[in-house]
Amino acid sequence: MTTEAQRKRELSHVMQMIELLPLDVIGEPQFFERPDFLLATREDGLVAVEHTESRDEYMARGQGAYVLLKRLISEGLARDGVTAGVALSASGEALAVLQPQPAVLRREVDVLVSRAVIAARAGERVTMNEKELRAAGVMHVRSAAFHADAKTYVGISSTEWGRPASRLQQAIDDKGKLLPAYREALVAAGHDGVPVWLLVVGSSGRGGSIDLEDAEDSTYCSDFDRTLLLDQFADACVDLAVERAT
Repeated sequence: MTTEAQRKRELSHVMQMIELLPLDVIGEPQFFERPDFLLATREDGLVAVEHTESRDEYMARGQGAYVLLKRLISEGLARDGVTAGVALSASGEALAVLQPQPAVLRREVDVLVSRAVIAARAGERVTMNEKELRAAGVMHVRSAAFHADAKTYVGISSTEWGRPASRLQQAIDDKGKLLPAYREALVAAGHDGVPVWLLVVGSSGRGGSIDLEDAEDSTYCSDFDRTLLLDQFADACVDLAVERAT
């Protein structure tokens, strides 16, 4: 049985989905339990929505730091009136440790920006290995390269985020096993033929453990009538490409 707190959380996700798609909904979502909600839409009529989550909070922190690093370095270069290419390598684990330490993150950003500015103004390509970065006070990046460029670009290479497609597919599969029971419950309530959508929440506001672009580039097996991914970190809700599982 869904608790009141969980219902409110799930409802907030459904409301975000409605806003971001967007959907023209008549009235408020109605709790149904299995599946979770009923929506009266002008486009599709009555639809049922089942909610689930697929995220790793530790990985989410790392992804949050990844996005912050890129943004803060770009902003720092802009403040100094410099455009530069910045290429960093960092482990997902190190970034996850860095995310809840904003003062440390900003100190390391300041060092990286200063080195990028020096390289850009000298018109040189400068590289730093892990030992050199540690000596400069950057403890969460393994290597860095800076060079002058006509446009600022900040790239961070990390291969330790896991496999987003498989995490999403597992969440879809877990709910897919219950889909026949959902359809039976709808028929019993007089809602025969109502389409059942699956809403997968793949990230929180602090970071995304599932990369939205990777998710959109993948194809999933799903028997739901519509399979959606809500990425709160990216403030986006997208339809996932699917093929029928059965």
